[in-house]
Amino acid sequence: MASLVEALGEDWHAFTYDGDTPPSVRRSLRDRGHMILTNPWMLHAGILPNHSKWAELFRDLRYIVIDEVHTLSGVFGSSVANVLRRLLRIAAHYGSHPTFIGCSATLANAVEHGTALFGRKPVVIDEDASPSGARLFSIYNPPMLNPVAGLRANALEVIGAEHEDGIPPEGKSLAE
Repeated sequence: MASLVEALGEDWHAFTYDGDTPPSVRRSLRDRGHMILTNPWMLHAGILPNHSKWAELFRDLRYIVIDEVHTLSGVFGSSVANVLRRLLRIAAHYGSHPTFIGCSATLANAVEHGTALFGRKPVVIDEDASPSGARLFSIYNPPMLNPVAGLRANALEVIGAEHEDGIPPEGKSLAE
């Protein structure tokens, strides 16, 4: 994470804050941290109870990014939701109203899940804007070999024999 922050060219301090973080790094993050990667337990047990030591961070807090939000469900998810509500109350105490950014590639009910987790209705971005190559979709009905038995030719063998790369020439379809 530190190398990504350095690439931005900003004088930002970023580090992981977890149970293995040395006390000197914890102090440095409290005093001048800009990006902190942590987990719900450390937020609950290490940061929120000591919010007065983290006053500057809470005052300037703009974004809370949570990856893999689909894993935050059930009893664990409700516990994390309560920690996030505490986080919002403390941030508001210091004058900050951060935006949640939740990420998941496998969430079917994003609005319902996000509302339960964050305590506010999310704006769902469900369009894939990543670059991708052209796609060809085709439907091929291979020739009937035995109509009584309903047996058809192996489509892969027929296509391979007719078209070297399995893709018909421009303007032609596999059904021709």
